[in-house]
Amino acid sequence: MELGVRHLRVLRAIETAGSLTRAAAELRLPQAALSHQLRRIESTVGGAIFARDHLGVRATPLGQALLVRARAVVTAFDELDREFHRGPARVGQPFRIDWQSADLLGVLADALRDVTPGKQLTGRADPWQARLITKLVEDDVDAVLLCDLATDIPPRDGVATAALITEPVFVAVRDTHPFADADEIRLADLAGEPWILPAGLDFLGSRLRELCERDGAPLRVWVDVDAADVREDLVAGGHGVCPSRPVRPGRRGIAVRLLAGNPLVLRHFLAWRTSGEFAVHASSVCAAVIGGYRRRVAEDDAFLLRPLWSEHGL
Repeated sequence: MELGVRHLRVLRAIETAGSLTRAAAELRLPQAALSHQLRRIESTVGGAIFARDHLGVRATPLGQALLVRARAVVTAFDELDREFHRGPARVGQPFRIDWQSADLLGVLADALRDVTPGKQLTGRADPWQARLITKLVEDDVDAVLLCDLATDIPPRDGVATAALITEPVFVAVRDTHPFADADEIRLADLAGEPWILPAGLDFLGSRLRELCERDGAPLRVWVDVDAADVREDLVAGGHGVCPSRPVRPGRRGIAVRLLAGNPLVLRHFLAWRTSGEFAVHASSVCAAVIGGYRRRVAEDDAFLLRPLWSEHGL
């Protein structure tokens, strides 16, 4: 695993909170998932970063040295982001919209074009839900696309949210996989398979780990990868399996199949500042996103979700 800014943010959150329990709550992660992530970071740097006792956690000598650099890197990165890419909204400027997952970005761009003709969109990916909400509160963005596992987004003053789309998570396997021709695949059928997970969406990996352990098939994470196309390339090459959206038809060399029982359901949200230009159009944009998504499902044979609406009541 290569150490990145998101890993340094995890360490800073643990340091600031003083315990894994409080840090997990701040990051909106199960404590087991945060502990697993910390172990992976410690494995990467070659030693323990925090010592644990009944009072919480404290940095080891290695951790102290690493945290000094982590503070500097995270602070510099945030300052760079604010200085060169953000600032108060101005009339006539593009809407500033960041996203936790780009799954609905295309549909959102179409909706904005229809609702606010001539208005541009600018933004970037950021996997940290809490940080995206903070950006809204601090007027660094006008709106954000969020996703979570069928749970609501915690309320914040000055921020409104709307649920957009709910869809099950499918699995992509190599087209020569023993279960590639099955209508659905149980997690137990994938016991021993290395998983290729979306980088940054830690809540998804955490829930998948819980489900795999429940079914007696402990999760083996081979690598975290940002781009869906790269994850599918790795699957097609026989390197593992990966979560997939039902609206992705899949590329040559892979098969996208339903997970039996729909154990993972992803919910997409739009959140925006209640003051400002975007708030005026927010309800119309949300309706256009939902309508655009449903039209794509109805018209495109590649959408695996369509038959599930009648079979599973989605």
